[in-house]
Amino acid sequence: MPGSLVLIGGDPGIGKSTLLMQVCGRAGAADNVLYVSGEESAAQIRLRGERLGVVEDRLYVLPESDLGRLEQCRASTTTACAS
Repeated sequence: MPGSLVLIGGDPGIGKSTLLMQVCGRAGAADNVLYVSGEESAAQIRLRGERLGVVEDRLYVLPESDLGRLEQCRASTTTACAS
């Protein structure tokens, strides 16, 4: 859904990040997707994506937990805030 935000919670190691990477990969085939993680680096997220075969040009990664920075990126019309 355009402009939506989803928060996923659960115990460590149950596959939240893996599931979300797969969902984002599918969504990234049709639209721009910003994947935000406050716990993993961009390199860790990229490695998971490669392992799962998720390599989309429209999937952007932002390792950030600062709400102000997230708002800046959400409001931005460019992808300069994401890697």
